Amino acid sequence: MKSQKGVTLISLTIYIIVMVVLIAIITTLTTYFYKNVDTSSKQDDINKQYTKFLSYFSEEINSEGNEIIEVSEDKTFIIFSSGNQYTFVEDNEGIYQGMIKIASNIERCEFIQNAEDKNRVTVKIKGKNSNERVNTFTMKTKK
Repeated sequence: MKSQKGVTLISLTIYIIVMVVLIAIITTLTTYFYKNVDTSSKQDDINKQYTKFLSYFSEEINSEGNEIIEVSEDKTFIIFSSGNQYTFVEDNEGIYQGMIKIASNIERCEFIQNAEDKNRVTVKIKGKNSNERVNTFTMKTKK
């Protein structure tokens, strides 16, 4: 008998099946990787927006002699004696200081003035796909 060297139909079929399985595994791993990277970048954006808002708001709270003039009943805005107003606009998911948007992609934000201590304000912020973050600020008072 003569030795047959070359690619047979069976070996060609096996090669194709192995290549399809390898491509499927690589595609699954790549999709999983990019999905996690996208989730991580969205969370980073929420953290960035939250930090940006807190930097503005903390500066406002820590201004000497600044007082809370009004907190809306629906908890969407707060006005300080410095003239600055912080407003949450649900339609475009942003928090504004006056007319300037300082945070975006915010699902919910509430400004709550403490009933016992009028110098305390609690801010609840919920970004898209994230947990709610709650900060309570105590304003400096005149001494």
